[in-house]
Parts: sequence; structure tokens; C-alpha cells
Amino acid sequence: MRDRSMHFFSQMTTQDQAADMSENSPPDKQVMLQQEQTHLPSTFVRETMPFFDEGEVHLRDYLDVIYRRKWVVIITLLLFFSFVAISALSETPLFLAKGTIQVSPKGKLVTTLQDVDESYLKSQEFMATQISLLQSERLLARVINIMDLEHNPFFSGEGKSVQQGMLTGISQTVAALKGMIKDMIRPQAETDPVIADNPEYSEQIALERNLGKLKNGLQVNPVKNTQLLELNYESPNAKLSADIINTLMQQYLEISMEGRLASYHSAGVFLDKQIDAAKIKLEKSEKDLNEFARRTGIISLDSKLNLVMRQLEEVNSALAAAATFRIAKESLYRQVQKDGGENLPAIINNELILELKKQYSDLLSEYQVLSTTFKDEYPKIKELKAKMEDLQHRYTLEQKQIIDSIRIEYEAALDNEQQLIENAETQKQLAIELNDKATQYKILEREVVSNKEVYNSLLARSKEIGASVGADAGNIEIIDTARPPLAPYKPNIRRQLLMGIMLGLFGGLGLAFLLEYMDKHRQKSRGIHQALPHSGARPHSLLG
Repeated sequence: MRDRSMHFFSQMTTQDQAADMSENSPPDKQVMLQQEQTHLPSTFVRETMPFFDEGEVHLRDYLDVIYRRKWVVIITLLLFFSFVAISALSETPLFLAKGTIQVSPKGKLVTTLQDVDESYLKSQEFMATQISLLQSERLLARVINIMDLEHNPFFSGEGKSVQQGMLTGISQTVAALKGMIKDMIRPQAETDPVIADNPEYSEQIALERNLGKLKNGLQVNPVKNTQLLELNYESPNAKLSADIINTLMQQYLEISMEGRLASYHSAGVFLDKQIDAAKIKLEKSEKDLNEFARRTGIISLDSKLNLVMRQLEEVNSALAAAATFRIAKESLYRQVQKDGGENLPAIINNELILELKKQYSDLLSEYQVLSTTFKDEYPKIKELKAKMEDLQHRYTLEQKQIIDSIRIEYEAALDNEQQLIENAETQKQLAIELNDKATQYKILEREVVSNKEVYNSLLARSKEIGASVGADAGNIEIIDTARPPLAPYKPNIRRQLLMGIMLGLFGGLGLAFLLEYMDKHRQKSRGIHQALPHSGARPHSLLG
């Protein structure tokens, strides 16, 4: 209503303006305005368009649409369901067999954080290597040959039902047509007839084809946070799937054992050569050592057993004692030269000298007593003086003998020390020569010891390898063997049919609402065109 009022108001305003202009304009201008107004289209819109009340959309509206378009939904649902059902029923049933093996990497003891990181990385690399080995052409070729898969109808695709055979024939026909068209567009290179007729070439082609089939159906997946590998194989036959998995695991175990045995054999041959070389080297070093010991006269380098070293030790000990003795005698001798030996303990403590001193003291006392009364010519005094002189002579003689003995002992100690020094120098030279010889002897002896250790180590390693050949069970163990599955895992008909129902239902509903929208859009467009008035004539100016 508001729009119609605005339109009516604008129309009235336009007409009033035109009237004013005609009244206020000259006559010729008024004629022109009247002619222009007669050629202008009408701006009045008649109320022929129905008024639409766009209110809220209720659930009932959607249900009405679905009810009106129910056959669209049903037909779409049936089409989707039929297509999915035919597709699922025409698929070849595939049976999935599963087996599990444990593969344990052998590594060193982990002691540091760096070792933990390295051990983890090596473990990841090891598992990736084992997965690649399980999918290797060498292993798969052994499985193909042992199981004779080339002549197995289920592996080659010949063991199918009639329905599957018909579908396969259709697919092969389509593939042949595609191949013909492709050859017409881009011709393939012709194979050399000599090569094509070669049996080895045909066998290689067949082997490549069988390897491709076996690889396509095989899956090797590591079990997270474990040392387990899960092997899956799918084929149209349940028993074939299980047999392939079991044969694959068994052959993988045998290849691993064969590899270890070959490694042990190679290591054994290599060690035998090394042992022979080490033995020859050891014998030569022992011979050189014995010849050197015989030539130099070295029996042992032990100082307690070696004659030269013992003599040097004895001479050094004797020299030390002689030097001590000489120093003591020299001290007495120097003291005698200094004070005449009056204060020497050997003289002071000599019993004879003490006795002579006592006798001399007694005679001196008696002489002093008599000399106060008698003169020197008195016989008793003369006798006392003679005795005193005799005691003095004897004292001097005894003292001289003691001093001479000290000198003689000093000189003897000095001579003995000099002789021991000469002997020590001689023994020292012998010891130096012996040390030079001992150095060469030790070099030869160390070479003998080193060669002996190498020889013994190689012998021990050879024994370990010999024992490991029969004792090492390997690091691969079959945990779960594959059993023929009771039901195919592909196609999952129930799930595919349910998916077809869901797709058909949602597709039908979507198509129903799309058709409803398109119908309303056409009706609305038709109503708008019917509500619009006819257009007026094209305006023309007075100039034509």
C-alpha cells in the first residue's frame, strides 16, 4: 500500500508540474509539451499482480513438497539402489587372509640418551627394511614357484562363476576395444620377432605379470609400538589367500636363515684365512724373540732373576755401605789431624791408656810428695821419674798406634769405596747395555703377545661362529599363521546397499525440492509478466 501511495503521489506531482509549465510557457512551448506528453508511456501501474504474503516456512510445507513429489523420490531411490545392488553383486568376492610375524632387531645395549635416539632410528630403519624385504621380488618369485601360482586358476583369474565370467567377458571386450582405439591413435612399437619367440622372454613376461598380481594383493603393515608385522593378502579364493600368506612367511623365514648361514659360512672362510695368517705371524715373532734372547744371553728381564741386575743391586748396596763407613772413618781422621787425637773417643776410652794415665797420676802424686823433701838426685825420685817417662812413652806409643789405625782404616775405606765405584760403573754399563737389549726384547715380546692375542681371539670367534650356526634361531618368529577366511571382506553388500539407499533417498529429496523450486520460479516469473501493463509508444520529438 505504501508503494502504491508513493507512486500515485509522484504521478500527481508530475502532472501538476506539467500544468504549471504549460501555463507559464509561451504558446509555441505549450504546443510542444502537449505533443510530447501524448507520446510518453503511461507510468501508472495497475493492480493486476496478486499480493504474496511471504510468511514463515513450516515443516508442513516440506512434507507437502515431499508428498507431491513422492514418485520422484521413490524412482530416484530405486534407481540408486538398483545400480548399487547390481554393482555389488557383480563384483568378484575377495577373501582377506592375515598372518603376523615378529621381527626383532639385534643391537647393542642402550646406556645413554644418544643411544636411545640412535636405537629408535635404527629400529625404524630396520622395520622399513623388513617390510621392503617382504615385498621384494626375490621372495615373491620363490612363493610363485613353490606354489605354482602361474597354473592356479584362482590366481590367474580363470576360476570364476558363470556370472563373473560373463562380466569378465564384457570387461575384456571393452578393454579390447579401448586397446584398438589406442593403437589406431598411437601405434605401439613392434616387438622384435626374435625376442618375442624367445622362451626366456616369454617366461620373463609371465613372471612380471605374476609378480604384479602378487604385489597388488599383498599388504605389509607394522603394528604400532610393537615389533610385529601384519601380512594381508586378498584373492578370490579363501584357501589361496591363506596359503600365500603362510608360504610367504615361511619362505621369508627360510631366506633369513639362509642369509645368516651364508654370512656364517663367509665369516668362517674369512676367519680361517685370518687364523692361518695370524698363526704364521705368531710363529715368526716367537722365533725372532728366541733368537734374540739366545744371541744376547737374556733369560729373563726380572731384576730378581737377571744376573746383571742382581749384581748391580748388590754393588750399589755395598757402595752405599762403603761410603757410609768411609765417611765415618774420614771424620775420625780429620779430627785426629785437627787436635792430635786427644779428644778422640777411641783414645779417651782406651783401657790401656786409662790405666797408663792412672799409673802416671799415682807416680806423679808420689813424686810431688817426695820432691818437697828430697832433691832430684834422690834415688827414689830418679826411680819415679824413670817410671813416669816410661809411662809417658808407652802412652805416646799407644796413642800413635790408635791414630795410625784410624788413618789406616780411613785409607782402606777410601780404597774400598773407589773400588766399589769402579765396580758400580762397570755394572751400570752392563745394565745400560742390558736395558738396550731389553727394549728390543720387550718389543719382540709384545709382538709375540699381540700376535698370540689376535690368534686366540680369531680362534674363539671361529668357535663362536661354529656354535652359532646350530644355536642361533634368528630374530624372526611366526606369531599367527593365516587361516582361510570364512566370508569375503569385499564387497560388503550390506554396507553398499545401505549406502545406495542413503544416496538414493538424499538424491530423491534433493531432486524433489529442486523441481519444486523451479516450478515456483516459473510461476512467479509468469505472474510478474502478466501483472505488467503494455508499454506505450516510443516518444518522438517534434523534429521527427
